[in-house]
Amino acid sequence: MIRLSITLCIRVAKNYMLPFCAAVMLLPIIAISQNNGPITIKGKVMGPKSEPLASVSVVPKKTPNAGSSTNAAGEYTVTALPDDTLSFSYVGYKTVNMEVGNRTVIDITLYPGDAATLDDVVLVAYGKQKKVSLTGAISSVSTQDLRQSPVANLANALAGRLPGLLAIQMSGEPGGDVSNLYIRGTPTFNDASPLIVVDGVLGRDFAQLDANEVATVSILKDASSTALYGVRGANGVILVTTRRGFSGKPRISFSVERAWQNTMRLPKYVGSYDYARLYNEALANDGLPAKYSDKDLEYYKIGADPYLYSNTDWLKIFLKRNTPMSRANLNISGGSDRVKYFVSASAFTQEGMYNFSDLNPYSSNVKYNRYNFRSNIDINVTDQFSIGLDLAGRVENRNYPGRDTWLIFEILNRIPPTYPVRNADGSLAGDASQPENPLGLIAYSGYRNYYATMLQGTYKMAHKLDFITPGLNARASFSFDGQANYNISRTRGYAVYQLLDDGSYNTIGSETELGTSKDYGFNRMVNIEAALDYAHTFGFHDVTALVLFNQNRKVTYDATYDLPFSYMGTAARITYAYKQKYFGEVNMGYNGSEQFPARNRFGFFPSYSLGWVISREGFYGKGKLVNFLKLRASYGQAGNDQLGSRRFLYLQTFSSGTGYDFMQGTYPGITEGALANPAVKWERARKANVGIDVGALQSRITFSGDVFYEKRDNILTTSGTTSYILGRSGSDLPSVNIGVVENKGIDFELNYKNDPAHKFHYEFGGNFTYARNKVLYMDEEAKEYAYLRQTGQRVGQLFGYVATGFFQSQEDIDNSAKPTFVSASTLRPGDIKYKDINGDGVIDETDKVPLGYNPAIPEIMFGFQSRFSYKGFDLSLLFQGAAHGTIFLDNFPTWEFRGGTGKAIEWHLHRWTPETAATATYPRLYVGDNANNQILNSFWMRPRDYVRLKNFEIGYTCTARFMQKAGLTSLRIYSNGTNLLTWDKVKLTDPENPSWSGNHSYPQQRVINIGLNANF
Repeated sequence: MIRLSITLCIRVAKNYMLPFCAAVMLLPIIAISQNNGPITIKGKVMGPKSEPLASVSVVPKKTPNAGSSTNAAGEYTVTALPDDTLSFSYVGYKTVNMEVGNRTVIDITLYPGDAATLDDVVLVAYGKQKKVSLTGAISSVSTQDLRQSPVANLANALAGRLPGLLAIQMSGEPGGDVSNLYIRGTPTFNDASPLIVVDGVLGRDFAQLDANEVATVSILKDASSTALYGVRGANGVILVTTRRGFSGKPRISFSVERAWQNTMRLPKYVGSYDYARLYNEALANDGLPAKYSDKDLEYYKIGADPYLYSNTDWLKIFLKRNTPMSRANLNISGGSDRVKYFVSASAFTQEGMYNFSDLNPYSSNVKYNRYNFRSNIDINVTDQFSIGLDLAGRVENRNYPGRDTWLIFEILNRIPPTYPVRNADGSLAGDASQPENPLGLIAYSGYRNYYATMLQGTYKMAHKLDFITPGLNARASFSFDGQANYNISRTRGYAVYQLLDDGSYNTIGSETELGTSKDYGFNRMVNIEAALDYAHTFGFHDVTALVLFNQNRKVTYDATYDLPFSYMGTAARITYAYKQKYFGEVNMGYNGSEQFPARNRFGFFPSYSLGWVISREGFYGKGKLVNFLKLRASYGQAGNDQLGSRRFLYLQTFSSGTGYDFMQGTYPGITEGALANPAVKWERARKANVGIDVGALQSRITFSGDVFYEKRDNILTTSGTTSYILGRSGSDLPSVNIGVVENKGIDFELNYKNDPAHKFHYEFGGNFTYARNKVLYMDEEAKEYAYLRQTGQRVGQLFGYVATGFFQSQEDIDNSAKPTFVSASTLRPGDIKYKDINGDGVIDETDKVPLGYNPAIPEIMFGFQSRFSYKGFDLSLLFQGAAHGTIFLDNFPTWEFRGGTGKAIEWHLHRWTPETAATATYPRLYVGDNANNQILNSFWMRPRDYVRLKNFEIGYTCTARFMQKAGLTSLRIYSNGTNLLTWDKVKLTDPENPSWSGNHSYPQQRVINIGLNANF
């Protein structure tokens, strides 16, 4: 049979192409298979939402050349031996292997990478590894999860999805709502933000990527994972990879979404009548005459005159109930064995919530528009040489009123309801105590328009060097990022008018014409990388190695020239595995930053890790409930060079000054800046991690958990024990590497999914993170009492007084410890009473104690998600929450009548009075700023603990045959939402809002979204 096929091939070659000849060469393989009793298997391959998957590779392992692929309906036909195994593989999805046996029909459901087994490939620093061989602490989330969140930027989609990641979103403003991200807490006094790496390029932004572009987001948490990044790796690393092409027919996906946003939580203010009577009460508490007469109160109560006795609900009038947000994306992917491609284009628009922003020829509403483009192309030039070209672009446009957001919301939260928006003649209302009017701020202050254009390009090439030794590869890449910013501000002034008793108006402020100011900036970043990779198997021994050089340089141009930020270094990794049971890994980073003097510019950062798959031991046996069990441990070092905004701390700075006084005149001179530190260097983190990975019930239950400890020293801070006699103090002192902080905790994730063979599919999963830091040393001045020391406390720990209730009478005031920060004569019954911690009879600085937790970053964050699918229907939920955080309420609207003109909220109705002394939840009322009550104390402290229904999605996927005839493989209709419900104890403001913000930030938004996705 073989001789016959060869002869036939020679004859046919005279008239036909060589590929046909090669195809004929397969005939003996088929003939041999037929002699051994092959069978024909048919079936269908579906996705997790019962949608058919086209171009899925279906390959018999014993006869791979006889493989097939699914059609547009997800159907396939393949011939294989009964004792063979079919491998079902699809880009971005878990590979499934199924034994043939005597079956002629095999239907399969494939799940995305986040549902993959421990044998799948995961991203690591500068490369990839099999998950089973992973010895570090890495967590990942796939594009399927990210696309469920209808958010403006990608960072906001990560909250609650990754163990070890803390995400805090403090604003909902379009174009400015990005979350602050931290990996395993904040073990430093300086910037604790992680390094961002997008497609291998260090320092790229990822928040404004479209979710449809992204394949996975991974976080590297321990030293084994981050040591290769050296001086930039101590705060952890976020790895983002974008989608790439595959070998198969073109796959076209189009999606369009429309969403509605509304504010999650706003203060509840009282109306004019309650405001006026509470204001009179506050004055009476200090023996002052009433401002509003009984007649005024009655007129406010009945609404006698909309101008003289207004009852204005400022928030309701100026903030829209719902605002739109929309998104569209078109992406095409596919390719061949030689060329693979992924191309994506998307448009996004988000409008703000201000009313009256269209009263002029221009818009003064907040608005954010973004357009993304990406093209990732991979070309196998030969079997040994490949190249890749990634191009990405982004255009952004942000529009804002002429005045700042914080000011608009401060006025909205400050101006009393007794003021009208306009006077009877149509002019803007106001007076000397309220010179700002929200209508003026939003509609008549002009506008600001910010433009940004970004272009990124990466060229890479790789060559196999098997001719030197099998498994050796060389690769190199060059990337260039450029961003241009152009900002136009056209602002103007406006006037408010106060109605006087004689009917005339008093003018405050002045109306001006639109002025114009422009500014620009340009950033560029160049990243160069060259590496040698080695991977080879010697019997039971698997060895991989990496040697890499990297140089990263970023230059910022604006009105003045800024010196570049430069990094350069090398990295190396060696891994070893024996029988895929025992694993060892050594990582080394040697790199430096131009931020430091020559002798301290470079540093060496090693790490070591081990892994042991116990379940693969002979003594473990088979058929156990726990089918996979692995232990991991790592120890190593990494650095942090993010030391604040001031650069080149080793150089002494000077600037022009007012000079000095001599005789009768003042003469110009030179002023010396903060003292330099010629020995400054980076922070060094020493990290230890122990982890366990478990798979049970054939890996339907998976668990991965880690316990970590970090000690970070060389933390940059200023000395607290330098004597004032030296003539230098505070920020004038040199920054020195003397701080020491420890950070420890746990993080884990637990997931369960039912048997994929069931038509009704469900998954449950949860993750948990706890990170607790403690200051070990920070060079504090001596304290009279140990509890006054920052050392031993959390980073960012606040100190204040402990409130024990309210003074109930003058006798209570006379018999209690007196505060030294106010005059005792100003205290009144109903004021806050404080605990005398040291028992010396006075309340002073020595009675301050640590209050709560870090006011900005919680110690605990968790998430719980579930998915259900049946036939074409699917449903998913994500609950996300935080604990061990503290928020302090203050400013407008918390404090009543602040500055003499502030508002009153419903909480103030429950203030202390002699009649309500037993049930009061708020101190006695006061007009102005109460020095006793408003000092930092525990009364204003609230736990930042909360649970949110962060995401909810429901959808239906249609795969009817009539659509397939038109080339449409699936059509999905869905609805999802984010920030839908919140359970917390803060109530007055959102639990993620910053402390001391006074509700001056743009409020968090709830989003309800509907969408349609079509695949061709």
